[in-house]
Parts: sequence; C-alpha cells; structure tokens
Amino acid sequence: MVSPDDGWIAGDDGTVLNYDGEEWREHDFPFGQDLRAIDFTADGAIGWTCGGYSTGGDNLFKYEEGSWTAYTRVNGQLHSLAVLGEDEAWVMGQAGLIETIVYHYENGAWETDTSMDPGPELLSMSFVDRTEGWAVGMDPLEGTTGVIWHYREGAGWSEYTSGLKTGPLYSV
Repeated sequence: MVSPDDGWIAGDDGTVLNYDGEEWREHDFPFGQDLRAIDFTADGAIGWTCGGYSTGGDNLFKYEEGSWTAYTRVNGQLHSLAVLGEDEAWVMGQAGLIETIVYHYENGAWETDTSMDPGPELLSMSFVDRTEGWAVGMDPLEGTTGVIWHYREGAGWSEYTSGLKTGPLYSV
C-alpha cells in the first residue's frame, strides 16, 4: 500500500488492481505475464512490477505518468521487488538451482549485484530505508533450511547467522 487511499495488487495474466480508498479497480496493464511482485514510490508516482511465463525469463515493467512500459528482461524468475525511491529499487529471484539473481536499479539502470552468487533462493525482501534491508528464503541445496540475508549500504549483502533452525522462510 502506498497510502490509505492508494494501493496496488499484481497477479496472473497481467492482472493489476488499484485501490482508490473506496474500492479495488482493474488497472490497464498491456502485458499478459503472470506478475509476482509490485511496489511503488511513497508518493505513488513511479512503480515497478515483475513477472513472466513459466519459461523464458521474467520482465520488469515500469509505471510512470499513468502508464506501464516493458523495461528489461532477465534470465530467471523474479520473486520480490522493493522500490526505495524514484531512482532506486531492488529485485531478486532465482535462475537455476543455485543461482540467486539480484538487481539494483540506480541512476536509470538495472545492474547485477553478485554478492550472493551462488546463493539461496530468495522469496521476499523488505528495506528499512535506502541503507538497510532484509531478505529471506531457503537454501536450495538443503531444501528445507530457511535463510536470512542482511543488506547494509557500503557492505552489501551478507548471510545473517543466528543458529536458528527453520524451514523455508517466505515473507519479511
């Protein structure tokens, strides 16, 4: 939710819904991909969503000035997206069994972040602010072991080790 009267939902077959404070309405999304994540700037002016089909990789789509544009395609399946401002966002997912994919949008371009490669299957992320974030998922080699990763600006991503033994972690 961007605010009490502005929220977004993404789903199968390019379903995008927008909440206006009273009800959810279908929002025109001109692409048919299954969407897995959606997020917007605090003022709702710029947003990103990601998704694709079961094969062939996923796309990133940008919302700006009332319309959606296909922005870039990645080789893999994207699971989570965090928009930190009009000029900064993160997206992460999985390509293959042990290849974590993490992209950072800054200064108008998506760049690959390789600090977790090879790494866990990350399913969800959340940022406190531009300098600190968390991601959770599972270790694909262990199958049932949950993982937690921590981001600090300047230090990058690192695995958080606490000795906790959990199953896969799906949301943060």
